[in-house]
Amino acid sequence: DVKEFLTSLAVEKKVSASSQNQAFNALLFFFRNVLKKEFGKIDGVVRAKRKPYIPVVLSRPEIDLILSNLYYPYALVVKLLYGCGLRLSECMKLRISNFNFDHGVLTIHDGKGKKDRTVPLPESIEDELKKHLTGVISLHETHVQKAIKRAVRKSRILKRASAHTFRHSFANHLLQANYDIRTIQYWGTAMSEQQ
Repeated sequence: DVKEFLTSLAVEKKVSASSQNQAFNALLFFFRNVLKKEFGKIDGVVRAKRKPYIPVVLSRPEIDLILSNLYYPYALVVKLLYGCGLRLSECMKLRISNFNFDHGVLTIHDGKGKKDRTVPLPESIEDELKKHLTGVISLHETHVQKAIKRAVRKSRILKRASAHTFRHSFANHLLQANYDIRTIQYWGTAMSEQQ
């Protein structure tokens, strides 16, 4: 019965993979905690297909509009997310030692996969960063996320933009400007090894 039910969710109801997994876990909980039984190994269940994740990408005017609706220090965080292609968690862990203004680079330590990488530091925000670093304050991720959400809403942009959207937009805009992503990745790795 469990096999038939889970298969029917995928084949007939065409539910998402996460919905099918949720149904499986609910049944498992029901059997173990209510019926006090194990339903054993379940083979041959047709798995729901995962839909490919297509990241949201904002246009340059949309990014400018969102930035115009953010205030310090959140605007500076978003400029780093976009200008350096950072993840929010990477941005929140930045310390003064990550910045090399002489070489115009930013080094991210223990990024995804526990790897270090170096990215170009946008000249356009250098003065703002230096000013901020002289009076560093403690920011929490939820405050930044809420500020971005408010700015997107104020901008009346209908895309589901989040902190991570700026990272995807950064990469997409580099591609549109005919930058070779592999060259940029190589440059970042080479710079990290030099330091």
